[in-house]
Amino acid sequence: MSLTNITTAKELSLSYQPLLLCEVTFQDNSVLYLSTHDLTWNSNAYLPRILNGTELSTTQALSSLGIDTIPQITIKLADADKTIWQNYEATVGKGFRGASVVLRLVFYDVVAGTFSSDNIVKFVGICEGPNSDEDSITIKCT
Repeated sequence: MSLTNITTAKELSLSYQPLLLCEVTFQDNSVLYLSTHDLTWNSNAYLPRILNGTELSTTQALSSLGIDTIPQITIKLADADKTIWQNYEATVGKGFRGASVVLRLVFYDVVAGTFSSDNIVKFVGICEGPNSDEDSITIKCT
C-alpha cells in the first residue's frame, strides 16, 4: 500500500524520506537499478551505490553566444569491490557509454515501509564513458 502521492506528501507535517532511484539501461537491454538506499521498488531490487544523491542537480548553462547547453548530471557510484565495473563496464555487450539513464524521485515512509503512489522523473539522458578510481565510478550523463 502506498503512503500518498508526492504532491500531498511534501505538504504534510510528517516528514518522509525522499529517495533518488536510478535506472541504467545498457545496449543489450539489461538494466542496472541503483539508489542511495538498499530497497525494492516496483518489484526491482535497487543497489545502494549512489554516493552523491543529496548533491545531484541538473546543470544547464548558456554558452558565450547565449545558446542553451544540454543539461547534464554526474553520478558517483560506490564501487570499492569493483562489482559494478566488472559486471557492467568490462562485460562485452554492456558498458556505460551510450546507455540510457532515468533518475526518479519517490518518498519513502521508513516506519511503514511504503512508497509514494507516484514518482517524478527528474532526469533522462545518455551516459558517457565512466571514470574509475580506487573506490568509485563517476558517470557523466547528458
